[in-house]
Amino acid sequence: GIGTSSPATNLQIESSTGGNAYLSVKRNNATSTDLRIAAENGNTAIASVGAVPMAFYTNSAERMRIDSAGNVGIGTSSPAYLLSLKDSDGADLAFSNSTASPSAGAYLGRIYATDSSDNFFAGINMFYHDADDGEIRFRVKTAGANADVMTLVDGNVGIGESNPQELLHLTDTTPVFRMEGASRTYQQYVSGTSFFIRDVTAG
Repeated sequence: GIGTSSPATNLQIESSTGGNAYLSVKRNNATSTDLRIAAENGNTAIASVGAVPMAFYTNSAERMRIDSAGNVGIGTSSPAYLLSLKDSDGADLAFSNSTASPSAGAYLGRIYATDSSDNFFAGINMFYHDADDGEIRFRVKTAGANADVMTLVDGNVGIGESNPQELLHLTDTTPVFRMEGASRTYQQYVSGTSFFIRDVTAG
């Protein structure tokens, strides 16, 4: 026990004044490095002091690294982004629902993009559709409201439609399908009970 006369573990360090307590492992030379384990007011910390990376090893091999800019690399020692994943066979990122038998429509994973106040703006939602099918919905904020703009399920794509019945299924008050070529542009759309094909180039 250091700073305590009644240690509860093999090594216990306490601040005798009731302040923060630190354990430091330091190398003093031209490339000085300092690793600290800290018990602070309201939190605990593992800190690499100074502009040096922190590496994590298992089985004598580096598995993860946090560089001095805060970028995290898994499978790489030089992460270029906040999170960089690398593997010789291509990196995997898995999302799972821990329920043994999820019900239809259960979430399997989500990827969100927000502003600095955590307000949602865009995302990808992944669902358990049924025992044979997955489902992906692309959601964006449109005119202040969150809306699923595209759904992929059963091999079909729905735009404005969460239950697509064809390879491409468009749903809207007046759904418009637009085709543009090098010199001509056409629209196909439904209005009321009528179907139209319009040569947009001709006006």
